[in-house]
Amino acid sequence: MRTLPAHTDLVTRMRDRLTGVPIISYIGAGSDVVLKAQATNFRRSYSATVQTIALMRGLVWGSVGTPIIHRASATVRKNANASNELLSVALHRWVRMNINYVPDEMLVDQGAEGRELLIAPNVLLAMNPAEGDCDDFSMVAAAIATSLGMAVRFVAVALEKNNPNRYSHIFIQVRDNVGPNGEKDWVTLDCSHGLWAGWEVTGQLQRYVVNL
Repeated sequence: MRTLPAHTDLVTRMRDRLTGVPIISYIGAGSDVVLKAQATNFRRSYSATVQTIALMRGLVWGSVGTPIIHRASATVRKNANASNELLSVALHRWVRMNINYVPDEMLVDQGAEGRELLIAPNVLLAMNPAEGDCDDFSMVAAAIATSLGMAVRFVAVALEKNNPNRYSHIFIQVRDNVGPNGEKDWVTLDCSHGLWAGWEVTGQLQRYVVNL
């Protein structure tokens, strides 16, 4: 299997193309990595969040069906069966164990507007090492969950009291058999910050929920 360089190297290699671009997305196509960019106004947080999640949905759907996502989903299902646990629990643990958390600020100059680095799940898992922030964790988890046949939705939340309209964190929810009689319900998977499946950040001021 071809291993991609760390995305810090990719950012350095394409630095001249990133100047002044608030939204950046890496899109994997076979063995290639194509850099695409989309400008947005980060001072209008709701509008920026809508555009960002639209890009995230596209990156997830573009990754579902790729071999690396198939392998990851097969491993998650195998782990869940071996431990006799919910798929959501096994998925949360697998993502946390296989991706390192690195904030965008360490990879891309933020400038006056701020920049969001989005990495397609199949590209991120092929990188050495696999690194990303909360949106990248969420996209990988969403792609694997979709491959497992689970319903998925993104949840963006505003947490800053001095900036209550800024959606600064994102995670996913999946439907799993968590009811007392095995009924399906939504389970929060905050794979970048939550230590266990079902954990959810407190102090949420606003939420923006989008089905995958």
